[in-house]
Amino acid sequence: MAVKPTKKATADNKPKSEAAAETKKPEKNEIKYGAAELANAARARFKVPPEVVQAALKLAGKETATLEETKKIVKEFMERKV
Repeated sequence: MAVKPTKKATADNKPKSEAAAETKKPEKNEIKYGAAELANAARARFKVPPEVVQAALKLAGKETATLEETKKIVKEFMERKV
């Protein structure tokens, strides 16, 4: 019986657990929060009333968002012409 040579570990043949560990890990600001959580932190994080965050997220069609996404959505909402 012949012995098969073993393959060296490369990105293509790594076990799934190792390959998953190399995928992009979410940064601290990439955590998604619910609309209610973001509204509760509205004054401290975004310097606007909670109602503004709620309305901006609803208009954007978002139920969850990262802090960076929310900042962008709120800024666009506040600068929008009425």
